[in-house]
Amino acid sequence: MKRYLLLLCLALAWLSACDEPADDRSPDARPPAPGIDAPAAVHCKGEPAICDSFDLDIATACAAQVGCVDDRTCTTNIAFDCFELTTETACAAVGCSWRSRCAGTGSGCTLEQTQSGCLARPGCRWDSYCDPLSRPSPLYCAQFTDGTTCGQQDACAWSYQTCSGTPAACATFTDETACVAQRGCTWDPTAAAN
Repeated sequence: MKRYLLLLCLALAWLSACDEPADDRSPDARPPAPGIDAPAAVHCKGEPAICDSFDLDIATACAAQVGCVDDRTCTTNIAFDCFELTTETACAAVGCSWRSRCAGTGSGCTLEQTQSGCLARPGCRWDSYCDPLSRPSPLYCAQFTDGTTCGQQDACAWSYQTCSGTPAACATFTDETACVAQRGCTWDPTAAAN
């Protein structure tokens, strides 16, 4: 029985080896299988400019580079002092904190916590102010989506972050117009199929 199984295995191995003719060519040199097209020629060549190279021309060049994103935003102006705001409405609008306190030259003014108690003390006055230790809210500034409008807000500043992302590879562009629009790529009309 063992001999029979061994002969059967040898026969099956010999038959499977005879099914296909030997092909000494490399897999890359073989023609494509039926129904599969040969690879197309790559005409767009080069290395695309990296996204963070558009610092000086961020508004137009970054937006034109496929794969890159202009990620500037309107953020809190760190140099802004909330104390500059003189009304509770203006203070609250930018997200700063409105405070009240008892002040003056009278005895115990700083100890009073209520307006009525403060005004009852000689030499004391009730002060309300926009707290200089508070900061404008990032949410207030985030509502402004362009540099001009953001810059018109004293409490906000347009960030100067760079263009970010990963530029699309030159070889991914199949037409000349898109290829040459991607900074760093060139069109080679004479390129042969790979």
